Amino acid sequence: MWKKKLLAGSLALLMCLSAAIGMVPALSAEAETAITEMNSFHYGQLTDTAKAIYDGIYGMYEADLLKTGTADYDLRENGDLSGEACEMLAKDAPALNEAMNAARYAFYADHPEVFYVDFPKLNIRVTRDAAGAAHLYLGSGRHASYLTDGFADAAEVDAAKAEFDASVKRIADKAADAGTDAEKIRIVHDEIINNAAYRLEDTCFEGNDARPSNAPHLGSPYGILVRKQGVCEGYARAFKSVLDELGIHSILVQGVHQYDSEVAVEHMWNYVELEDGTSRSAGSCWYAVDLTQDDPDVVVSPEKELSDYTQHFDTYGEHGFENEKYLLAGQLTLNGRHFVNETVDAAGGYRFAYPPIE
Repeated sequence: MWKKKLLAGSLALLMCLSAAIGMVPALSAEAETAITEMNSFHYGQLTDTAKAIYDGIYGMYEADLLKTGTADYDLRENGDLSGEACEMLAKDAPALNEAMNAARYAFYADHPEVFYVDFPKLNIRVTRDAAGAAHLYLGSGRHASYLTDGFADAAEVDAAKAEFDASVKRIADKAADAGTDAEKIRIVHDEIINNAAYRLEDTCFEGNDARPSNAPHLGSPYGILVRKQGVCEGYARAFKSVLDELGIHSILVQGVHQYDSEVAVEHMWNYVELEDGTSRSAGSCWYAVDLTQDDPDVVVSPEKELSDYTQHFDTYGEHGFENEKYLLAGQLTLNGRHFVNETVDAAGGYRFAYPPIE
């Protein structure tokens, strides 16, 4: 039952959620014991309607429908939304759009491994069957495909996913033998920034005919782990992808970063959870990791040399030229430059609450 993988928080949290339209069905006793928080931080904060849409996206993912770029998914027929909920949402476009925006952002934030979907192109539409009953479909809408530019079909997605999975496994295997989670996190941090470089569209690699440009992948974990180039979003999603493989709880954080004497810019980084004891009930602490700011290989403009930007990336670590200022950083380190946006524009202005860090 694929919904087992989505539910976040405790049963008590689920019970206190309002019984709004599109309520996710109650868990069985077996499912309750199988709840995992690894990939459901954002899911746990959605409204019930948005959760039902997220469940539908996950259903498409599990059935390999997302790889096609064109397949539709009927939320009513598949049991994610009741007939009554579909009828209500068919008459309330603002509520439906709000839930859709939040759900697709949350899904990709929880599941960065689905890098081959351009989620703003995944739409929801209302149709009526011969009997006049409302159905809500997930699909490409007015777009020819909801695949990320650079992927034409499922075969190309499968080839890219194989490369991506191999890269994730390579790094995770290297870190797995480390003694503590903190040591594993350090290895993953160093592996990624040692083998990837920050690039924008006008500075990213132009390859051969088979790989003409890295531009469509700069914000994805595939861009960082396979193409070896990306922006902050790609670094953060790549880091979470590997920590998920290791079973270390991490989340994406949306916000802004402030450079010296400059305007703050949109930014993404990670929070990671380190536990005290053998379970979360024994207590745990959250720390920040910002791989983008720790990576010295940064070319912001093709007209300027890397040295022109080193004032933004001071050397704090002792491992070659790689920096560690933002490796397991706390509030005192982070607050001078990082500011969280709890209201996320990419999610249609939906508000997500992040855990406090040490």
